[in-house]
Amino acid sequence: MSASKRAFLFRLLLSVVALILVARLVSGRELLAELRQADPGPLFLAVAVSLADRVMMAWKWRMLLKGVGIQRPLGEAIRVYFLGTFYGSFLPTGVGGDLIRVWQVAENREQVGAATASVIMERAIGLIASALLVVGCLWFLVERTRPDLSHLLLVVAISLGLAIGGLLWVLHGKLPARLERVASVFRRYSGQPALLGRFFVLTFLEQLFPVVACYAIGQGLGYSVSFWEFLVIIPVTLFFARIPISIDGLGVVEGLYVFLFAHAGLVPTESFLLALVGRVVTVVAVLPAVFFGRPRTPRDSEPALT
Repeated sequence: MSASKRAFLFRLLLSVVALILVARLVSGRELLAELRQADPGPLFLAVAVSLADRVMMAWKWRMLLKGVGIQRPLGEAIRVYFLGTFYGSFLPTGVGGDLIRVWQVAENREQVGAATASVIMERAIGLIASALLVVGCLWFLVERTRPDLSHLLLVVAISLGLAIGGLLWVLHGKLPARLERVASVFRRYSGQPALLGRFFVLTFLEQLFPVVACYAIGQGLGYSVSFWEFLVIIPVTLFFARIPISIDGLGVVEGLYVFLFAHAGLVPTESFLLALVGRVVTVVAVLPAVFFGRPRTPRDSEPALT
């Protein structure tokens, strides 16, 4: 068995175990009762916000594509982003959706490298923006109600510093010869600080979309949790869901919801339902991809790459 298959099976096992542990805290009868009483209006709003979030992600990614010389219409970027998100959800690796996006926009070998660089930069800045927001959220929790989270705050703050340092090193530092060739396309961004600055600001602001969507879900379910509590909890949850230890954060997100929303007055069943409906909303928001056809594969692109 290959290392990638073993890693996937380990993540799958961890997801199943985590979900079972969280589900043991949940009452199925209460969960169904809560769901029957849900107001569909705010839930539709959550879907609309999630749709807008994907469109904004595509718009931001198009900026990075332009930075490495790939010109694509906004409509095409949106189509590709939806395809990558939708089909990537069913692939065993965490980067499957990214690979689909690369193959969708690349027309030759040079553009494969450029598209890959755009996706890496998108992920790197997204991680930094997320970590910065999480530092603020954890600091708020530590100061107000959770001093026991101070060690976690320190870990995230150190990770943020290392991520910023690593990005600056790749963009401007001296690299080993074998890495220099790989990073040559990526370093096209080093001379475009204004582009990276705009992308960072937009990425930081874009993190409010899932907060608003989750708040709308909470309103639809009738939970009396303030928007500010969602603003603190959701970024922390999404940040740790990025860690590739489970399949799409399964079990991790649900466990964090149960743990963190307990301090906002929700019982485990309510927190679990909030996470469950959130996953359904996310899936519904990317369903337009089914109308865009099958994504192009490397085999489809072979003539352009020779």
